[in-house]
This record gives sequence, structure tokens and C-alpha cells, in this order.
Amino acid sequence: MDVGRWLLSSAVLGPLLIGALALAWFLGVRLRRVSARTSELAASERQYRGLIEDSAEGMIIHRLGVIRFTNAAALRLFGFTDSAQAVGLRWLDLIAPDHRAAVTARVDARMRGESVPATVELEALRRDGSRFWLAATAMVVEWEGGPSHFVSFVDISERQRREAAEREAESLRSVTKLANAAAHEINNPLTVVGGNLQLLAERLGDRPELERYFERGGRAVRQIADMISHMTRITRLTPLSGVDTGGVPTLDLRRSSEPAPSTDQDEVKSDVRSDTS
Repeated sequence: MDVGRWLLSSAVLGPLLIGALALAWFLGVRLRRVSARTSELAASERQYRGLIEDSAEGMIIHRLGVIRFTNAAALRLFGFTDSAQAVGLRWLDLIAPDHRAAVTARVDARMRGESVPATVELEALRRDGSRFWLAATAMVVEWEGGPSHFVSFVDISERQRREAAEREAESLRSVTKLANAAAHEINNPLTVVGGNLQLLAERLGDRPELERYFERGGRAVRQIADMISHMTRITRLTPLSGVDTGGVPTLDLRRSSEPAPSTDQDEVKSDVRSDTS
């Protein structure tokens, strides 16, 4: 009787025990794999976080209008000394006021899934209020359980200054060429007018009633000659101020032909002379 019960129990419980052992083995294998995968993901996250932190590009993550993460390069660019000074700020406060509307429109469009330029150039604000130019690339990422904006950027202020200087130098070369050509065309007939005024004054002799007219004519010739002299000595482009020009950009010939206040213009002068010689 006892043997029969033992055999019956073995027949019933044996498969269950084997199944339980198999399940335990399977779960153990799965847990080890999950643990290994979790460790790999944690190591990978540390690696990528290290790459982001050590990147020469500034990187910021903002969500719901607030900065959630910033790397060391971004802190340096914006003038912060610690991430606690930046995290929690409104990201829009780091954008120059005249660029905020356009940047906000692009952020909203990107969040709606619309196609917008990935990389743009904009003017930003440092912590002390000074401005500088950025080339920024943005994308939508998952961060802390929700869609966020990941933005990487580099300082392009020096490039902007160089390009502005190149544009100014090109404008100066064009204006100088035109001014020299105009001065030549004006000077020839002006010389004739001045010479004829002098001959006419000599022929008329002593005519006091006409003297003031010759004086006016001579003064006008000298003024035009002075203007021509300034036209041939333009070294920079200084707009005319304090005079109503009807909204038309007008060059101040005298100030534009005066010696440059600093040596920054030496290279520009050299380029102009080489192009106009």
C-alpha cells in the first residue's frame, strides 16, 4: 500500500518537480542575460555620457521650455561655471531677443513633426549679456520619459567677423574703384572750368560789379576739387550722419578719407591699393 502511494506520488510529482527545475534553470539563464544586458547598457550609457561631456561641441537638452542637461563645453560658451547655474533656466533666455521668435517657431514645428532645417545660425547670449554667434543643430529625442530637444552647437563668432570683414573689404574695393573713376571724369572738365574762369576774370579787368561772381565760381571749383581729392583717398566706408538723406545710404567723404583710427584697416587699405593701382 505504501509502495503504491509512493509510486503514485512519484508519477504525479515527478514531472512537476522536473518542470519546476527546468523553469528555475530557464529563469536563471534569462536573469543572467538581462543582468548582463543591463550592465552593458549602463556601461554604454556611461561611455556615451562621457563622450557628450568631453565633446568640444556645446550640447544642451531642453524640455518644456527648460534646460535639463548641459555639457562642459556649453557651460564655457555661455559663461557658466557649474551645471547647476544652467539647468532649470529657460532655454529661450540664452537666445538673443531678435532671434527668439524664429527659433521658437522652428522648435514648435519640429515638435509637430514638420520638416525644418536641422542646422541654423543664430545669435546667442552669454550669462553676462554679451552676444556671440552659434551654428546649432537640433533634433527631437526621448529624455526623462518625454520628447525633448537635443541641441549641439559651435561658436562661429570669429567666422562671422571674418566674413563681415571680407564683405566690407569687397564693398570698399567697389566704392573706391567707382570713386576713382568718377573723380577722373569730374576732374578733367573741372580743370577746364577753373582755367576759363581765371582767363575770363583777366580779360574783364577791373569790374567790381562782377568780382563776386568770379569769387563764387572760384570757390565752387575749389570745393569740387577738394571733394575729388577725398574721393581718391577713401580708406573706409563711413556713412553720413546728422543729415537727412531721405533714407538713402550716403557716404561721408571726409570721414571716409581720413586716416584710419586703428591698424585694423591696414590690410583693407593694401587690398584696395592693389586693386586700384
